[in-house]
Amino acid sequence: MFLKTEILLSLKYDASYKLLRNFDASYKLLRNFDASYKLLRNFDASYKLLRNFKNMKFYELTYLISSNAPLEEAKILAENIADFIRKGGGIVTEMKNPFKGKLAFPIKKEREAFFTSIDFYFDSEKTKELAEKIKSEDKVLRTLLFKKKVFKKMELPKIPEIKKEEKVALEEIEKKLEEILGQA
Repeated sequence: MFLKTEILLSLKYDASYKLLRNFDASYKLLRNFDASYKLLRNFDASYKLLRNFKNMKFYELTYLISSNAPLEEAKILAENIADFIRKGGGIVTEMKNPFKGKLAFPIKKEREAFFTSIDFYFDSEKTKELAEKIKSEDKVLRTLLFKKKVFKKMELPKIPEIKKEEKVALEEIEKKLEEILGQA
């Protein structure tokens, strides 16, 4: 009876061990596939960016947002404009948070406004769309969009590197499993 139970336990242990090894191999395969997919997706995005960069010019957009809106709403509006630039294929290099200040003279019967500006690279053919988008916003009092000269070379945004995890040898995993199961 004792021998029969011992054989059954060893068979269960052997099957469980094989199942764990197969699961580990499948997990590693899926993880490598996921890393390859991310790398290809980042490469594709970088290629499109470089291809479109030839037509891009460096701009600064400065605009005033109505002080009737709260600061949170002004920040959301500024982020929406930056998102519109990004979706249009632009690269936002610097975005200043809106801050409240007094105007030198009234604009649309307002004496205070939120000041903000965005520096970005954008396709020169799409600037009209950007100007129309900003003019369609009710909260924007006044805008100024102009081309800036670039005195230093533009560094493209860095593509995050995918960290490679250390590969553990199968023998090491087997030894650790034996240690754990031997202690129990």
